Amino acid sequence: MSENKPVYVTQHNHFDPIWRRCWNRTFDYKGNRYRSYSDLEELFIDVWLENAKEGAVFSEGQAVVFRKYLERNPERLAEMRELVKKGLIELTAAGETVADTNMPSGETLLRNLVMGQLYFEETFGVVPSIGWLEDAFGQSAQVPQIFRGCECNQILKLSYKRVPGDYWRGLDGSVIFTGDAPCIHYAGHCIKIPPCPECRGVGCDACDNTGLDKAKGAIPDEWIQSALGQGYTGDPFSMFLIGGEEAVPNPRLVDLVEKARKERGIDFRFGGFGAIAEHYAGKIAKIDDPDLQVSDQMEANPVSTGCYVTRIKIKQEFRRLENLVNEAERWATGAYLMDGEYPSECLKQAWRDIVFVAFHDAITSTHIDSAYYELLDMLADAECEIAHVTNYAFKKIEDNIQADSEKTYLILYNSECWERSDPVTIAICGTRGRPMLKRPGGESIEVVIDAVAEGENVRMTFLAPNVPPLGYVAVEIVPDAEPLHAGEITVGEGEIENEFFVLKADERGIRSAIDKQTGQELLDIGKYLLGELILEEDIGHPWGTMKPPSFAEGLSKYTTDLQIRRTNGLGEITLTGTYKGSDPNVKLLSWKQKIRLYKGCDCIDFHTEINWDTAQRRIRVAIPTNIKTDEGIYSIPYGAIKRGKYEPDMSQLPSTNGDWPAVNWVDLYSESEDRGYALINVGTPSHKIEDGVIYMSLLRSPTDSWCLNEPEYYDCPDFDGARDAGYHEFRYSLIPHSGDYRVANIERRAREINNPLTCRILESFGGRKLGLSHSFITFDAPDNVIVTALKKAERDDSIIVRLAETAGKSAEVSVAIDGAGTKTSLVNYLERYDQSVSGKVKLGPFKVVTIKLSK
Repeated sequence: MSENKPVYVTQHNHFDPIWRRCWNRTFDYKGNRYRSYSDLEELFIDVWLENAKEGAVFSEGQAVVFRKYLERNPERLAEMRELVKKGLIELTAAGETVADTNMPSGETLLRNLVMGQLYFEETFGVVPSIGWLEDAFGQSAQVPQIFRGCECNQILKLSYKRVPGDYWRGLDGSVIFTGDAPCIHYAGHCIKIPPCPECRGVGCDACDNTGLDKAKGAIPDEWIQSALGQGYTGDPFSMFLIGGEEAVPNPRLVDLVEKARKERGIDFRFGGFGAIAEHYAGKIAKIDDPDLQVSDQMEANPVSTGCYVTRIKIKQEFRRLENLVNEAERWATGAYLMDGEYPSECLKQAWRDIVFVAFHDAITSTHIDSAYYELLDMLADAECEIAHVTNYAFKKIEDNIQADSEKTYLILYNSECWERSDPVTIAICGTRGRPMLKRPGGESIEVVIDAVAEGENVRMTFLAPNVPPLGYVAVEIVPDAEPLHAGEITVGEGEIENEFFVLKADERGIRSAIDKQTGQELLDIGKYLLGELILEEDIGHPWGTMKPPSFAEGLSKYTTDLQIRRTNGLGEITLTGTYKGSDPNVKLLSWKQKIRLYKGCDCIDFHTEINWDTAQRRIRVAIPTNIKTDEGIYSIPYGAIKRGKYEPDMSQLPSTNGDWPAVNWVDLYSESEDRGYALINVGTPSHKIEDGVIYMSLLRSPTDSWCLNEPEYYDCPDFDGARDAGYHEFRYSLIPHSGDYRVANIERRAREINNPLTCRILESFGGRKLGLSHSFITFDAPDNVIVTALKKAERDDSIIVRLAETAGKSAEVSVAIDGAGTKTSLVNYLERYDQSVSGKVKLGPFKVVTIKLSK
């Protein structure tokens, strides 16, 4: 190098908390014991700390890695704090883990990053300003806003696509610097460490009881020397990164670097990614310059589209529980403001488990079977914590409700910020007939949709009376009011209807859907029927499809039974089928679909059960509209974005097959006809739109492991579960609508379907503070603004309310919470830098703001 520009030497292992191993468990497979990632990372950090004593820097940004290490080695905290202070441990802002940015909700992504930042602040006294998204499969358009709100001014290691240039402007207009080192060389980044050959992973003297072959997993001197001998031509600097996913750090690193510096005359120096900030300080300072030239591209998607479908239960359970923990937090806040205890530790642990599953090799399902079971157990643990929190909170609220002890009440809770009247299903004991339901004023609830015997209980579905925002309503139950009647049941073709639609079905499926308001046919069944399942070839691995499918077969011709049931409030079509084709990769494929129209509800609900055992196959569901377009609006974390059809690329990794991710919904709209269709998903995020057909992927069965198993390091093909053989259930809803998605309030509708009203039997009586209906919030806001979080503040007794604008237009909002105080200020996502607010809070398009309420 003619000018001897610096070369920064940094130790950085790509720590996967879960993937080819479990996080905190060992497991046995074919005679070998495989140690956990937390075991490996403890070993590696021990070497890093020894190297740091000689001046070698290491960098890591996932809080869970440091938390686990310090749980096991609390005596090293003071030493590590000093190393952080000296810059020898460099902390970056990855959050609890490096999350997938496409499938979690915006609040979950934000909370993941906030929890990591707060942990680093509390533990080491540092709030990192360098964001880190290494190996995340695609980048959502709201990532810049989330990281800027957590005090980051740059993001590094964007994978596997990135917005062009050195800056990224997100959906709300937030800009963040993304410039990386101009020249980087690596050593050891692909090493995997096998079990000890002497003890096969159990632990022995030869491996210091680690169960690991540390010699084979180490980064050899020769590899480091070779990398140090490369051409470092970066301007104004270069980087040399040492480490790998399972690579044991080299304890001779400092000597090797010093030797290379003397021999080559190059300015090798130990330094982390903060060096980028120093060299690019001028560019970083421009991120809020209104005249800054930035690419119009707001997201870097799609990437690895197989991830949106593989091991679908992880995605379904994750969606359900991220919503439940958010709701639990809201009710815990209400109880806290009524002099209850705020369950900080329970909520924190539940959030930690959930955001751990948001990790980019967890929710994406690019993991082995043993890891899959550990992740499901984490979600189960989170659900236990959530149940504890909600039961306590509801009991505290219900103890304050003034109710007649001679009566029996259902209490319906609405955790959203708008009034709701949704279908509710509950099993009621102590009644042999259909109960009568009464509103708080005593008048009966007319819309009882369905009531059928279920063992010794009655399962009842009814249209809830208006439940106030962030509030409840108590409904009186009068048992045995009327006899039970299953309704009229017919076999064979027929139709069902409500006030909004008429659905007509024959022996193959639903052939017609009429909008009763306009008399218009909603379907074009030239290719598929409404809700028809499609069996498609899908040759690939958990990350993606690697070959264009040679067939896609509609399954309606295999329908074996059609049954129609009608009650006063329900029309239900049940389609049953069994695959009887000649595909040798299908051992078992059967299904049952229930399509329902509820009285008073302007949507078509689907409940699909599939039992399958296949290899290299995919199941899609088709919604064949009569609006001919390839474009749609897709829900993303904290927003929505228009996307069109793209050409799949299966020639390389990461592969794309035509699908896009959607958090809760996808919407197709015709401006000329001013009508559209919204498909609401419940944990099935993979979609595409082609020629007016909305396709949603439900299942796939990859059998290729790709890099999930590398026998050259160790052979552990523990991934057959990725085929998802077995029984699965899916819920989704179609909402035909006038106006676009904003006029039709599709964001709110999707949240209602994904966050159903909570229904409980009221067991507390004698309270005096609250009536039979109550709202804990006063919310003056247009429909395009929603509450995405309500919680106690991290540092004091204030209350935090987070708001999101969802339609891409400005809004003004005022919010008050019972008992929270009237002093209002705006804070960032770390709840710092208070700015007093008088009057309404202003939100720009797709802006997410945090409000602090105090007394």
